[in-house]
Amino acid sequence: MSQQSVPPERVKAVGTFAAIRRLYPYAKPAMPHIYLGMAAALAAGVVALLIPQVLRSSLTVRCNRATLPKSGRRSSSCWGSVLSKRS
Repeated sequence: MSQQSVPPERVKAVGTFAAIRRLYPYAKPAMPHIYLGMAAALAAGVVALLIPQVLRSSLTVRCNRATLPKSGRRSSSCWGSVLSKRS
């Protein structure tokens, strides 16, 4: 079988919305799965963005509690207290 190619001057430019509208009747049975996948991707993105915020807040709490021994003042580096204290 040989495939016929359409000359570029005869190709009609179709916008994204028009292409989706043309494909929707064929994809309609799968739309609940597509919507569920979109929601899962959105939730995964939100969780990925929350991880640094949670880590920052936990380090801030631990660094605010960290004090140098015998002096009673806060340490400039709280990594020792973060790594040694496991809650």
